[in-house]
Amino acid sequence: MVDSYAYENVGEFAKALGHEKRLLIIELLSSHERCVEDLATAMGIGVKSVSAHLKVMRTQGIL
Repeated sequence: MVDSYAYENVGEFAKALGHEKRLLIIELLSSHERCVEDLATAMGIGVKSVSAHLKVMRTQGIL
């Protein structure tokens, strides 16, 4: 029997990691903690966008 729930979870996790901005956030946070404003400045995007990306990564257990 196929466990579609497991595939769905893995798919959502992979999708969360598959975005280039989220990968950049991981890279920026790997050296030290940063506030949302610092991340936004370093990435050249808005604070709301960074917050949305962080929320996705927290929901998936990445951060």
